[in-house]
Amino acid sequence: MKEPSSTARRVASYRLRFERVAAPYGDPSSDDRLARDVAGGEQFEPSPGMDRYLRARTAFFDRVVVGAIGRAA
Repeated sequence: MKEPSSTARRVASYRLRFERVAAPYGDPSSDDRLARDVAGGEQFEPSPGMDRYLRARTAFFDRVVVGAIGRAA
């Protein structure tokens, strides 16, 4: 099995810090478990600029995906 890239590990580490959009379906802890698995214990000093960017990007895509799934249901 191929290991996640350094970029994927860092993004997953950032995502673990963010509050996520609640979804009325599935297992709410699954995303955190996946992010922890991908992060693989990556330790680094977070960048404030990257934190803001990824926080906004994550919130945007969470809203889009949860909204689309809600409309399809």
